[in-house]
Amino acid sequence: MKSFIKIHKQDNVLLALRDIQKGERLHADGVSVEVKDDIKRGHKIALQPIKENDSIIKYGFPIGHASQDISIGEHIHVHNTKTNLSDIQSYSYTPRFDENPYSNENRTFKGFRREN
Repeated sequence: MKSFIKIHKQDNVLLALRDIQKGERLHADGVSVEVKDDIKRGHKIALQPIKENDSIIKYGFPIGHASQDISIGEHIHVHNTKTNLSDIQSYSYTPRFDENPYSNENRTFKGFRREN
């Protein structure tokens, strides 16, 4: 089983697929990364140096920014990152449901109609 995954080619983090011990070496993108901290499965590891206020890139998009300098192999989590949504004070989910413009009359399908 692989130890980590880099989800998108632009990511500057690796995602641990298992618990990884401090001192283990990971090889990604031609770089040998020595893990600086014990990393729990599902957590992120810096693949390159990330300066304070630089973006943390996962899925090819910024998911936050560094609250301090982060070195290669360091654990990336709430202790050294901040969300980019800090200016949003509140959020309200207000979906808009439009009327269905399609009638169910005279609709067919290729299949068998069951009694239930």
